[in-house]
Amino acid sequence: MTEQVRAELAAGRIRGYSELEVVEQALAAGSILPAEPMTMPENELFVELLRILGPGEASCVALAGAEDQRSPVSGSRQK
Repeated sequence: MTEQVRAELAAGRIRGYSELEVVEQALAAGSILPAEPMTMPENELFVELLRILGPGEASCVALAGAEDQRSPVSGSRQK
């Protein structure tokens, strides 16, 4: 989960969507893993995508291109 998605979840909880607490609990329990910080190319794509997408969506799409380079177990980038 990207920081941008986490921020959107927190904003939703503040607005009264209490069911989003389940997602935050899963993150705290390790069932959902936090994403690593974006690389420079990912961040550049993220900034471009912000023109047409919200921050949560843009961060996920930017990271999706690197998904095949990440370890399926740890989420770490492989060299």
